[in-house]
Amino acid sequence: SSVLVHCEHVFALYAEMHAHSAFSFLDGASLHDELAAAARELGHDVLALTDHNSVSGSMEFAQAAAGMGVRAIHGAELDLDDGRHLTLLVEDARGWSNLCRLITRAHAHTRDERPGAPPTDPYVALPAVLEHAAGLVCLTGCATQGVEDEATARRLLDAFGPDGLRVELQRPFLRDDRARNRRRVALARRLQVPCVATGNVHAHDRARAPLQDALTAVRLHTTLDASEPRRRGNWSHVLAVPAAMAARFPEHPGAVAETLRLAERLRFDLRADLGYRYPGSEDPTANRRLAELCGTALHERYAGTPEHAEALTRLEEELRVIDALGLAGFFLLHRDMLELAREVAVEVRGPDSARALLPPGRGRGSSVSSIVCYLTGLSHVDPIENELLLGRFLGAIRELGKALGLPPGEVERVARGSEGLSARNVDRDVEVALGERRARGGRWPWLVRLAAEAHGLPRHLSQHSGGMIVSTRPLVDCCPVVPAAMEGRQISQWDKDSCADAGFLKIDLLGLGMLSAVERAVELIARTRETRIDLSRIPYDDRQVYDTIQRADTVGVFQIESRAQMQSLHRTRPESLDDLTVQVALVRPGPILGRAVNPYVERRQLQRERNDYTPPYDHPSLEPVLRDTLGTIIFQDQVLGVATAFAGFSPGDAEGLRRAM
Repeated sequence: SSVLVHCEHVFALYAEMHAHSAFSFLDGASLHDELAAAARELGHDVLALTDHNSVSGSMEFAQAAAGMGVRAIHGAELDLDDGRHLTLLVEDARGWSNLCRLITRAHAHTRDERPGAPPTDPYVALPAVLEHAAGLVCLTGCATQGVEDEATARRLLDAFGPDGLRVELQRPFLRDDRARNRRRVALARRLQVPCVATGNVHAHDRARAPLQDALTAVRLHTTLDASEPRRRGNWSHVLAVPAAMAARFPEHPGAVAETLRLAERLRFDLRADLGYRYPGSEDPTANRRLAELCGTALHERYAGTPEHAEALTRLEEELRVIDALGLAGFFLLHRDMLELAREVAVEVRGPDSARALLPPGRGRGSSVSSIVCYLTGLSHVDPIENELLLGRFLGAIRELGKALGLPPGEVERVARGSEGLSARNVDRDVEVALGERRARGGRWPWLVRLAAEAHGLPRHLSQHSGGMIVSTRPLVDCCPVVPAAMEGRQISQWDKDSCADAGFLKIDLLGLGMLSAVERAVELIARTRETRIDLSRIPYDDRQVYDTIQRADTVGVFQIESRAQMQSLHRTRPESLDDLTVQVALVRPGPILGRAVNPYVERRQLQRERNDYTPPYDHPSLEPVLRDTLGTIIFQDQVLGVATAFAGFSPGDAEGLRRAM
């Protein structure tokens, strides 16, 4: 007998150097993970993401591509101020920095004297591109708006050099494709630089091409019929197998081969080569100073108490984690900010005010489970005493309806009748508004399909109300910074998940009206009862408070004042801070859609009625993770615990699962 060994890897004939995701807003029709998965399935070893004037999807694409075994190349298609385009690809860390600075400059004017209005189109002047050429490879641009004149091309050659400039060839199956490419080949010969073939990808699959057409119409504020001259009209913009792309350029085999040479050269890894450093990471004294600060505060707060030994053990554990992650400088910086806020608060409140005992702000979320946060003043909740653990579309209907040329009045009826929770349920919205028979005729089924496909695609960038990134170097070297809709504010092009993947440290500074109400209450108590309240010392086991909460007498009480919360309070009847924590979390989309609410409430009632009641667990390994919530998954941190305890996930894989959910 003999064994036949098959080699599954087929050497690629072509590497795609020009692709757009949905972060090319209203142009790209696929998400980053769809592009990465399709690239792997079609046999691509590498793929370059080059969104229009943006790297908003670059970090997510890098993560998705790595998971698929595809090497991500990063870049952008940049608009010049004369309407022409250049494709820029990143070769090294300096090139990434220069690309971020160029994109920042391209967006700088987009909201000039127009606060709150939609941004104008970004663009950058050619001299700025020439000044930021280092570390970048420049392709001369797409078929219809690329650079073809020799004078401009020579300026690019002078800046980028012969190793950094390529004349870009595309074949979108337009009437003058061959003539255009012959002109560009002649230009490349005169410049003595190579040509490179690209596909200008805007969708990962042919089935997504109709959505790309509809997005084009939405972007142009017109209908599909009126936008026909600007639409692509074929599938040349869909990601294709390497062999098909090589066959698309039979007259230019050198341009096809150049894609592979370029791919081999462009090795910048956004996940490892960004160069961001934590604040204080270069301060050799940061760990010692944080330990001394926390040690002094621990002695003041726990000396002579039964919790002292546990607090010391917990502090040592957290300091080891902080040391390993190089985060000591961040905690020291945060404390400095709090001390500054404290000084300002004294000036605003007055030193003799009843509010003088109140901290200038309060930590929330996972920060309150950290003893380091407690000892440095970020949180006023004692994690030892409270046993806190460490760790933890209506627009689519209107826009697509307009693009399809549907009657505006009927589109508005559908939009107003929609619950707006998901663009995947538009079929039901159309039937309710117009009737089942009408919903099945004309272009209404296309509205249903396109709305479902558009579900989840980004539409524009929005500002977090209080998120602030802290960096030790200019942030524009790590990520583009663009004007926000709010006047005088700037936002990064990355969302919170991409910032987390990049290792950015982010502080959320939120102005909550309830904190002001609490301060006014403290002053009122001082005037009427002559008692000064220290909120960090109030008990968490006041029976009268819980009796009031169980009656749902909670109008004006932060987190539990909504109608849904008040209705739920009658069922859950919280008796402790732990119960109250679960109650707040129950009225959220995760537990509701996960069908955890009724099981938890029923088990909590049985637990009150029977002392011997034991909650059921789907597997014994889940009991330590789900004990506090009676076998149900309520908190996001429990997703991590279930994934590691039951499925054997690593912490990183578990976090990836949580984010995917």
